[in-house]
Amino acid sequence: MTEILSIETARVRLSWGGPTLPDEGGVSVRSLRGPAQITTASRTRVAAPDASAPLAVPEEAVLTLWAQSRTGEPVTVSHRDPAQTSGLVQADGGRVLHGAVRVRDRAGRSTFVVRVGGRPEVEVSWRVLPTKLSVREVAQMRAEVEAAWAGGARAAWGSAREPTTPDGPGSAPAWLALLRESVYRLDLAMAAIRRQPDVDLVRQPEQRSAARLRGDAASLAAIRKRRGRGAWGVVAGVPVRETVRVGVLRQTEDTAAHRWMRNRLDRSLARLATIRREERAHPYAEHASRRALGEDLARLDGQLRRLLQSGPLQEVSGARDPKRAPLVLRRRPAYRQAFDALRLLDRGLGVAEGEVEAAWMGTARVFETWAALAVVQEAAAALGVEAPAEPFGARRVGASVRVRRGGAASVRLAGSGAVLTIAYEPRFGGPPALLAQRPDLLLTLARPGRPARRAILDAKYRREDSAAYVRRHGAAGPPEDSLGDLHRYRDAIVGREGEPLIERVAALFPSAPDETFRDSRLWQSHGTVGIGAVPLAPGARGWLRQWLADWIGEG
Repeated sequence: MTEILSIETARVRLSWGGPTLPDEGGVSVRSLRGPAQITTASRTRVAAPDASAPLAVPEEAVLTLWAQSRTGEPVTVSHRDPAQTSGLVQADGGRVLHGAVRVRDRAGRSTFVVRVGGRPEVEVSWRVLPTKLSVREVAQMRAEVEAAWAGGARAAWGSAREPTTPDGPGSAPAWLALLRESVYRLDLAMAAIRRQPDVDLVRQPEQRSAARLRGDAASLAAIRKRRGRGAWGVVAGVPVRETVRVGVLRQTEDTAAHRWMRNRLDRSLARLATIRREERAHPYAEHASRRALGEDLARLDGQLRRLLQSGPLQEVSGARDPKRAPLVLRRRPAYRQAFDALRLLDRGLGVAEGEVEAAWMGTARVFETWAALAVVQEAAAALGVEAPAEPFGARRVGASVRVRRGGAASVRLAGSGAVLTIAYEPRFGGPPALLAQRPDLLLTLARPGRPARRAILDAKYRREDSAAYVRRHGAAGPPEDSLGDLHRYRDAIVGREGEPLIERVAALFPSAPDETFRDSRLWQSHGTVGIGAVPLAPGARGWLRQWLADWIGEG
């Protein structure tokens, strides 16, 4: 495999191999403990602590990594997604690390940290690019899915992150991304606040001996009212008790500003505790990605608790919560920074400038969800009715948001003398079929006085572009095993008496071909055998619109 990047520092040598794509953002390298010699695929040499190169890796690529320690200490490579580095093995007592790194389909920036002797040495951040759709099209899919189901495209945890500007939390994934950013900003603000905290003066009762009484108003009032305890004495010709209880002015950090801040952090901790509890109950909580998410949530919980237990917030009593933010939170720079961080967490970036690093669902998952949304919207347009704002509904548990599945959450569209029901991932199980079937979308069309007609649309983020495939089918399209799944759906989904239920089956695949696709076998087979492929991409829904119009208009 071709070497695409090599890095050499005083303590380690690294060599990366695999496919690359040109990209302006590209790969960035940070040497954390001194200068590094960096060589890219074009043999560009850079000797600097930080460098970047205009090359990126395609999604789902397999990279090779070879790392050798120059000091005799063991070398390790870690990643946010443990599965990506699971193919690496150690040799020579841990001084050599080599193997495969499997890049997943999560477009964004993916960071690897190389450690020598347990200490971070080099940080390599790859830009992962989608291959079947453009970066703009992927961004458009994410935006449309988020508009329909808040949190449907974002992930609380992911192998890659990208800058994003959410309008508001709206969902657990976005809220956790904002929490990470706000904790970082709060750390900086609290360091400045601890050096010079806001204080109030409060009068606290104290027993003072008569000899320590001063001419302040509180002492004079106590003497006049003959308060105190013990034997009587005379001070400056005035009879007083031996000790007198007076109010003494003292500084306190239990201020309205600190109470407001603590209240917001307490609410965040409570919400985070609920998410952690639901995540621990997840059936796959011990799997690699879920376990990494749990560790991430535990870290955030610990950071929040440290903020509460250090500095002025630990003296705050939570009983008195100011309804409005005190003015000091807008006047003093450190408090204004803390205020913006907490408002960022409460109401999104609409009140604070900047971006946060958010993780997204895998591109395949986003495409399949977006395809379901596109089918509902185009079907509604074909029937002349309005599409629902949140089709199928969403299930929000812990840190995840999923579109509701099954017939109970199906969408019903009534118009043009017909009723079209669309179910997302319905399950067909039990006899007479041998295995349960779960296609992506089941469309059931009913008209008065006519039997119901059914069709299946199966969305797959896969496309075959090889010359041999194009010769056989006339155009690029879904892999042939996906086409085989279509035959299985039509033949396996039958009624109780074995009668066929499915009239048409089509695969939705990511593409936006020209009019020549109409002459391909993938499109012509819709009319001949009832099985074919439908290209679909953001801004290119014409083929789906045509397929729906043909099927709805039949008969």
